[in-house]
Amino acid sequence: MDRSGYLDQLIQLLPPGQAWTPAQEKDMLAALSVIASELAFIHQRVDVIIREAIPTTVSELLEDWEDALGLPDSCSILADTLPERVAAVVTKYTRVGGQSRQFFIDLAATLGYDITIDEYRPFMCGISSVGTDILSEGHHVRFYWKVNVPDAKPLYLHCGQSTLDQHLLDWRQADDLACIFQKLKPAHTHLTIGYEGV
Repeated sequence: MDRSGYLDQLIQLLPPGQAWTPAQEKDMLAALSVIASELAFIHQRVDVIIREAIPTTVSELLEDWEDALGLPDSCSILADTLPERVAAVVTKYTRVGGQSRQFFIDLAATLGYDITIDEYRPFMCGISSVGTDILSEGHHVRFYWKVNVPDAKPLYLHCGQSTLDQHLLDWRQADDLACIFQKLKPAHTHLTIGYEGV
């Protein structure tokens, strides 16, 4: 609600009667106008705080969100622009655990990467085909997996979100992705990152 709406409400709350002379009404309206301005300001700030309670729309309370989530950590310290810091907050806040291929693909998408994952298996007669499956390396090859990153992540300047020192367009290698995946991968597996277009 704006100042005029609060002023109308405050005027309606005045007691009825002939206690208010025209001179007193002028002073009373000036005092009520100041109170209405403060109420409108508080109303506006409450609207902002409500938006700040959602990680995707945070700006003023970003440092509070980072403190609450233990950020920056060893992986998110690579995020140096405001949109990257917000993305790190959203990723950590919304992330649930998992070990499936789709979990890692979805996690990469929240970081801005469109990836594919290769999993390996040893050559098995009657199941494998020559030229597509690994012919040697034994059974332990099934503990290796590869994340294919086709392109570097573009970082665009966004009005209202980016800082003045940020370029209009910047490119990032998948260092943040590699760090997070190394932390979250199953402990018995070996992860490699393949950069195709980076």
